[in-house]
Amino acid sequence: MGDVTARVAIVILWMGLCSQHVDEGDAEKQSAVLAKAFEIARDPSQFDAVATELSDTWQEQLRRRYRLLCLSALPDVPLMWSHYANAHRGVCLVFGAKNPVIGSAWRVEYRDHYPTLPETLHEKDLVPLSFLQKAKYWGYEHEYRAIACGQPKDDADFVQCDKLGYVHGGAQLVTGIIMGCNMPPEDRWEIEQLLNETPRQIDCFQARRRHSDCGLDIVKL
Repeated sequence: MGDVTARVAIVILWMGLCSQHVDEGDAEKQSAVLAKAFEIARDPSQFDAVATELSDTWQEQLRRRYRLLCLSALPDVPLMWSHYANAHRGVCLVFGAKNPVIGSAWRVEYRDHYPTLPETLHEKDLVPLSFLQKAKYWGYEHEYRAIACGQPKDDADFVQCDKLGYVHGGAQLVTGIIMGCNMPPEDRWEIEQLLNETPRQIDCFQARRRHSDCGLDIVKL
C-alpha cells in the first residue's frame, strides 16, 4: 500500500504542475482526481509516462525559478583543482562565511541510493531533494549549496533574487583568492595587479604541492 500511496502522491504532484488541480472546496472533483490518480498509479505504463513528464517539467521549473551557488568547505583537495581550476592553473575564490548569502548555504548529502520520496509529497519537498542529494562518489567535494529563488519573495526558505533575477552578495562577499600551483606567470601577474587596484583588502594565497604526500598546502602571501 505504501508504494501505491507514494505513486499516487507523485501523480497528484504531476497534476498540480500540469494545472490539473481543482479547488479545495470542490469535493466531488477532488474525489474524481484522486480516483484518476489511483488508476494511473496502478498502471505501470501510465505511471512511467507520468513520472517521465513530471521529471522533465520539474527540471524546467528548477531552471526557471532557482539559482545555485556551489561551494566547497575545503580549498586543498587536489581533485577539485584538477576538475574545476583547469588542472591547477586557475584560482579558488574564498568567501566569507558571515555573509548572509554564503551563510545560508545548505550542506549536500552524499548517498548510496536515490532518496525515498515521502508519501505526502509537496512541491517544496522536491527542492532540497533535487539540489542537496548526490551520489557518494562525489563526497570528496565537501559541497555546500546556496539556493536562491528566481521569483522575488516566492520562498522565504531561500535567498531572494531581485526583480531581474540577480542575487546581491555585497561588497564583502569575496575575502580571499588562492592561486593554483600550475598558474602561468602572466596570469599571476594580472591577478596581483587586480588585487593592488582593489579598494579593500582581499587576502592572497598560493597553493603548493606537498612533497611528503599527494596533498596541497595553502600559504598566505
